[in-house]
Amino acid sequence: MLLGILFGAIRRYFRYQELANCIGQVDDRMLFDIGCSRSELYAEAWVRAEPRADD
Repeated sequence: MLLGILFGAIRRYFRYQELANCIGQVDDRMLFDIGCSRSELYAEAWVRAEPRADD
């Protein structure tokens, strides 16, 4: 069970890193146009990195 939790956390981290890399490519002008801050997008990326039902 502990091993499953560990692997789940690792998968979540890699999903977050993938989303964070995409967010890092967005320039400040686009963020201003969208009306979001970079920190809001990173927070949403962490939420979306949650384990999915099909995992």
